[in-house]
Amino acid sequence: MSTVLIGQPDPSIEINTNVSYHVSAGITRNLRGSLVDRGANGGIIGNDARVIFEYENRTVDVTGIDNHEINALKIVDAVGKVTSQHGPVIVVLRQYAYHGINRSIHSSGQMEHFKVKVDDRSCTVGGQQCIRTLEGYVFPLDVISGLPYLKMFPPTDKEIEELPQAQLTSGETWDPKVLDNMLTDNPDWYNLIKQPDDDPEDGPFDAHGDYKKREPVVQQPNPTTTTTTKPVKPVRVGTRRSRRLQANFRDIFSRASNLNSIMINETDVDDETKPTLTSQPKIVTAKEPDYESLRPYFLQVPT
Repeated sequence: MSTVLIGQPDPSIEINTNVSYHVSAGITRNLRGSLVDRGANGGIIGNDARVIFEYENRTVDVTGIDNHEINALKIVDAVGKVTSQHGPVIVVLRQYAYHGINRSIHSSGQMEHFKVKVDDRSCTVGGQQCIRTLEGYVFPLDVISGLPYLKMFPPTDKEIEELPQAQLTSGETWDPKVLDNMLTDNPDWYNLIKQPDDDPEDGPFDAHGDYKKREPVVQQPNPTTTTTTKPVKPVRVGTRRSRRLQANFRDIFSRASNLNSIMINETDVDDETKPTLTSQPKIVTAKEPDYESLRPYFLQVPT
C-alpha cells in the first residue's frame, strides 16, 4: 500500500522535547470506534487510521496509556474513514502522536482550537453527540459506558482519491498550552461565564421555605343556609386573644368533666328544676393505702 500525502505539512523541522500529551488511562480494545477524549490534550493515532506523513525529529511524550509513560512518539499526519450525513468522508488528522496500537484518540481541545465543534455530551442529557467540521460535515458519536466514540477505519488508496475530505485539526505545530486559562485568578470570573438562564426562577417558595401564594382559610358556608361567613382570622400564639380562647376552652372542658357533680350539687337551682337522674350517684369513701404492698416502689422504706 503506497503512502499518499494529502495537503502540505508544516515545512519547518524542529525538535519537540518540552511537549507532553496526556490521555485517559485504560483504553479498551473491544470498544468500537476511536475515543473522543476531553481529558486528552493531544491526539494519538492507533490502528484504525492510516499514516500519510511523518515529521522528522519531532516527538512527544505520552502519559496515560496502559498506566505508564511512552516517550518519544513521532508526530504524524494520518487519515481515517468516517460516516457523515452525506456518506463516507476522509478525515485528515494532523499533528497526532503515532502509537499504532489499539484505537485512536481525538483531543476535544485540539479539534476545538481548529474551530471544529465538538459536542460529546450524550443525547440523554440534552447533548447533540456529534462533531461538526468547518466543511459542514457532521459525524455522529456513539456513547458507550459514558464515553464518546467516533467510528473510524483505515481508508484504501481508492477511497482517499474518491471520497471528500474534512480536516479535524490544524497542520501547525500543536502545543496544548495555547488552551491554558486561569479562570480562578479573576475575581469577576462568574460574570465572565454567566448565562442568561443562570438566574434562579421565581418559584412558589421564598428563601425561608414558606409558600408565597398562601391564601387565608375561609370557613365553608352551611349548605342549609344562605348566609355567608367571613374569613376566619388565624390566631397568633401568645396574644391576648389566644390566651382568652385557651381559658374558655379549659373552663368548658372542666365543666364537661365534672358534669355529674354540677348537676347534683348545684345549690343555686331549686329542687323543682333539678334534673331527675335515672341512676343513683356513686358514693366515694376514703380508704387507707396498703403501705406494705407499696414498699417495693419506695426502696423498701418502713411503713
